[in-house]
Order: sequence, then C-alpha cells, then structure tokens
Amino acid sequence: MFTLLYMSVGSGRGQEVKSLPIFEEMQVVFGAVLFTMTAKKGERHGSSNQTPVEHYAPPSLTRCLLVLHLCLYPALKNVLNEFDLDMNSNNAKELAVSTFKLIFNLTDYATVGSYIARNLIIQMINYSSNFDQPVITRVSTSSENAIQFHHKPKMHDNIYSSATISKDKDGNRVGASLITARAIWRQFGEGNVMFNRFDSDNDDNTIPDAAFISAMRQSLRNPSAECKPFQMKAFKELDRTDGSQHLFVFQPPGSGKSALWNILILARYLYSSKIKKSLVIIPHNALLAQQQRNSREKYFYTTSVRVVHASLENLQELIGLMGEFDLCYISIHAFATLISKHRGELMSWGLDLVFIDEYHLLFSEIFRVQQWASIQDIVSLEARIICTSATTCTDSIKCTASFLGIKSGNYTVIGGHQDYTVPNIAIHIKESKEKNLIREVGDYIKRQIAIQHQQQTKHSLHVIAFTRKQATNLSTLR
Repeated sequence: MFTLLYMSVGSGRGQEVKSLPIFEEMQVVFGAVLFTMTAKKGERHGSSNQTPVEHYAPPSLTRCLLVLHLCLYPALKNVLNEFDLDMNSNNAKELAVSTFKLIFNLTDYATVGSYIARNLIIQMINYSSNFDQPVITRVSTSSENAIQFHHKPKMHDNIYSSATISKDKDGNRVGASLITARAIWRQFGEGNVMFNRFDSDNDDNTIPDAAFISAMRQSLRNPSAECKPFQMKAFKELDRTDGSQHLFVFQPPGSGKSALWNILILARYLYSSKIKKSLVIIPHNALLAQQQRNSREKYFYTTSVRVVHASLENLQELIGLMGEFDLCYISIHAFATLISKHRGELMSWGLDLVFIDEYHLLFSEIFRVQQWASIQDIVSLEARIICTSATTCTDSIKCTASFLGIKSGNYTVIGGHQDYTVPNIAIHIKESKEKNLIREVGDYIKRQIAIQHQQQTKHSLHVIAFTRKQATNLSTLR
C-alpha cells in the first residue's frame, strides 16, 4: 500500500488507497509495475471528471511486490484460511502512512498524516525537477509531473509550489509517463535506471557554440561558467563534419583537458544530436576508475549517456557490450590486448573519436614499451585521434604523429608553451644509493603524511617509478 500510494511516481490521497486495482489487474512493463489511479476529489453522486493516471513502481520495489504477491501472500493463504489482502479495509490508509513515517524517519511526528505525507512527496519532486536551468521564481514541476499527483498544472503551480527557484518553462521535457517515472526514480536514488534518449534525424549535424557553454554550466552547476578558449577551439574542431584533422592538445595540468570528451558528449546529448562515440586510453589503472566516476557524477549524472571502463580484469565484459556505449575509458594494457587479439570487434564498434591521455608517457615509460607500441598506426581504426598532454614539445608532437600514422599537415595543435605560467614550485634533488632508495622514499612519504596530519592539510603525493620492480616495492610499503 505504501509503495503504490506514495512511491509509484507521484502520490494519491489517503482515500484513494481504497480504489487501487487488485494486483492481478496490474501490469509489469520494462521491469516496473504499472497501474492506474483515479482521484476521488470532486466526485459527486459517483460521477467524476478526473481521468485515470498511469503510475509506475520503481524496479527495486517492483521486485518486492512480485515476491509478496506471487510467493508470500499465496503461501499465507494456504496456511491461514482467513488471510485476505483487503485494500478497502478501514486501516489501509493508516498502514500506508505508518510505513511512510517509518521509511522517512518521521515516527516521532504524530501530526504527519496522509495529507502531509503526500505533500512531502510533492515538494521532493518539485525540487528534484529544477536542477537544470533554474530561474528566479517559485519551485514547481513540469506539467507531466503535476498530472502524477492528479493536479492540473496551473493548480499545482498556484497551490503546491515552493519558494526560491524553478525550472524555465521552455526547459520542460515532455515525455510519456514511463520517461517521467524514470526521471523521478533517479532523483529518489533508484540505481541503474536507463533513460530513453532521442537522437536527431541528422546524424552529422554540428551544434552551436552556445550548446557547449550550456553543457559546461550544467556540469559545473554554475550559471555564469564559460568554456576556456582552448576548449571552445577544440570543441568546434571536433564537431566539424567537413574534415578529419587529428588534434594535439598541449595545455597545463588542471586546465580542463579531460572536459574535452565529457563536454563534447554532454553538449551533443543536450542538443539531441548524435553522440560521437569516444574511446579514452588511460595510462594508469588508478586514473581509470577516477575518470569514470568523474564523468558519471559530474557530467552525466541525470542523463542516459552510457559510460564504461575496461582494464585487463574486465576486458571481456567490454567486448561483450559489442560497442553499446557512448564513452569508454580503457587502460593502455587492456587496449594493447584488445587491438592485438580482438581487432575485428574493435573495428565493428564504429568509434568516432579516440583520445590518448598523457601521450608523452610513450617516450618515458620504457618499462611498458610493448603496451605503448599498441598505439602505433592507430589511425587505422578510422577514427579521429586526439592526444592530450601537459608535457610535450614541437619535436615530440611530430614524432608522435608519425608513430600514430598521422601524415604531416593532417593534424592541428591547440595550445603551447605560451599558455603556461611560471609555476610556483621548487625542485629539490637528493642523491641516494640504489639499495636505500625505496626505504628513503617511503620514510619521506611517512614524514609528509605526519606533517599534513599535524597541520590538518591534505595534499596529493605523486611518486614516479622508472621500473616495475620499484613501483611494486613502493606500493607494498607499510
């Protein structure tokens, strides 16, 4: 009763629990229980002008409902002859409200009844509907969400809206009740909800500069944010359809190079244009999970953009997806295996863009020669190649382009030394005997951690090892 009345995308009034259909009359659609509810308000002499509204229970609660109605209740009926699940019982409403108070930790508030419970759900959805493009006015919700509470949109705005901010009317997305349900489930914490996505009819269209700016503002939750000049130049270059220039992006650390693939995808998604399927080659496994988490939580948290990652451990899972993703992070080790043993599958994915992050490690990680050799002639994947680095120069760019199979004049360089400012750093050199090196580095790290703890500060410590044995020894220090 609680699930159907309050957690089925919208909510009914307490008295409407008596008019809910029996379970046998409900449907399960795409893993969600579907039923209709009709408001009793304004009913006269059994006649009502209210139209039935579709309600969807979220997938996690749908599984509970199926177990209850198909397993538990039939078993109870076999044991207890008098057992009957009666929605029309006098205490049905009270049971739904008591469960609501228990779930939302309101058991100490005696005044919370069905009216307040319903209004709390309304206010939650009002606020969760206004994360995009807020303006200075009252918080309400879109017309399709208002219908889920058996309200006319105008009446919902006038009576049930809250104070401060609201979504721009032109920003409302009109969709079927299931699409609305999925959006609300996501705001209430339902995991693994796949949103419907509608691509434009023109797969090769370009999008305006304003689309990139809008995507940047949404990701930063800052209505005045702007794209940096190098980012906008890269976005426009990557969005072009009249050429196949490859890119080398040479910018300082922390300047926003990783935003290139995230904002490009988000902007095209928000503009309803076909997303450019992107593969990002990451040099270190530690960065792999971090980049994926950053993409999901910062850029694509309310979208259906499909972000995946692959290391050697889960490479077979990626292959099993058969290219069903929008953005894939892959370690250099996994990519080396993929291109050498599963090249046919890789070619079938139809990649549009391949990013090589920190590509300068091609020259410095001499202990991973075999893995970095996998990107030789990578242009054969028939995708545009984008190399990003904060540590490079003109000569290394030329050498890298040749190694990747990019012809001279067929690439563009964005950024350079002129974009750097003099860093506020000092370099201290300390000599150590090889047999004492690992121990001394470990002692130094411990001292720095102790200082940070004492000063209540927190900074990252980066250790660069030149051999696999050194890296292993450092990682096992205690």
